Amino acid sequence: ECGDDGCGGSCGDCQAGDACGTDGQCFACTPDCTGRECGDDGCGGSCGDCQPDETCGTDGQCSACTPDCAGKECGDDGCGGSCGTCQPDETCSAAGICEVTLTDMLVFASCDVPYVLDAAQVGDQFYMASHFADLVQQYCVTGSYEGVDITSYPEKMYYGTRDSGTTISFTQISMSAVPQLSPEWTVKVDFNPETSFTDGSVWNASVGGINPPEAAVALIRHLGGSSMCLKAIGTAGAITVTNPVDVTLVEGGSYTINGQVQLTNPWDITDFCSQTPANLPCCS
Repeated sequence: ECGDDGCGGSCGDCQAGDACGTDGQCFACTPDCTGRECGDDGCGGSCGDCQPDETCGTDGQCSACTPDCAGKECGDDGCGGSCGTCQPDETCSAAGICEVTLTDMLVFASCDVPYVLDAAQVGDQFYMASHFADLVQQYCVTGSYEGVDITSYPEKMYYGTRDSGTTISFTQISMSAVPQLSPEWTVKVDFNPETSFTDGSVWNASVGGINPPEAAVALIRHLGGSSMCLKAIGTAGAITVTNPVDVTLVEGGSYTINGQVQLTNPWDITDFCSQTPANLPCCS
């Protein structure tokens, strides 16, 4: 005779002085506000309202509330107010911090690089074949770009390299198997300078090298043969390095990286594509 009809409507209303029970039946209800100055009176009514700077506790008592936004830039202040709002492309985390809403992004999930190769030798098939056991056959970087899942390819490998200078790199290659084994996508990350490549160091994904340490993240599309182009670059997010061992050596050593990086079209950055090397143009 009362309550919800199961479709957002009502089965009816009770008479004044009655309340609707959980069984949908009306019953006589006597409001009870004994010892309460706010909140529910037990019959769907109110025992009173608190002042704007007060909150109603579960005991029905009004108490002063002090807004607390320490360490927060958005979200609830604890008193029904707000600690601030985020930008349209951001979301408020549970900790009250505005974070970039990541759409096309790469996730680095415990990428264990067990052996660092000599960067000058990676183009040599004999050299790479001799280190085949060190080229981990799995995907550790996941994600998609413009709707393409870079982990949808059947063959894959990733490895670390170290050049004769200061650059330590990470490379993951996605390969098709038909009609023959050939690369489709490459994720490449350059870390520089090596002095910051220590356990627990955090590398921000950015362009321009203004605030090192920064990780230069590239998503490369292979066009067949030796032709390739820069399809996207990382401009937001961070990568954490853990357990680096002997990474200052040109060959040998190991490390692990974790994190996530947002991808951006390189041609969306003013003059960026015109400055890339001639053998790796930007492509749309």
